[in-house]
Amino acid sequence: MRFYLLLFILFAFYFQSQAQTSPPIDTTSNSMPAPSNKGPVIYVGEMPKFRGGGEEKFQKYVTKHIIYPKDALKKRITGTVYVEYTIERGGSVSNVKIMPGKEVYPSLDNEAMRVIKNSPKWKPGKNNGVPVAVKKIARIKFSITE
Repeated sequence: MRFYLLLFILFAFYFQSQAQTSPPIDTTSNSMPAPSNKGPVIYVGEMPKFRGGGEEKFQKYVTKHIIYPKDALKKRITGTVYVEYTIERGGSVSNVKIMPGKEVYPSLDNEAMRVIKNSPKWKPGKNNGVPVAVKKIARIKFSITE
């Protein structure tokens, strides 16, 4: 009995992790919903790419432009800020805000939003070759090393 329970748990975990890492998007057929003006989407056939190199280049951009706020540094406040934003159909960044319940400290939150807002234009996401607005989340970690 224990064997079957363990097997069931492993099976459920496997399928849950598969569902989270690979959304069911078929970019080779017309089964994807047509783009609409209802607002940003989360998954598209072609995700937005930061100009010049995708996620790794975006992380370098954030690292280069982030300035640890003096008040937070003085108080030794650390944490991870979750910034939600939209890459518009033209590649610009809009709707930048801290995810509800993920606030860390006002100056850290504001600095993370400032860097995202000032991001250069992205290559927009596309569904069936048509640019669409895509909602993204950046996780920016503020830490102090001795």
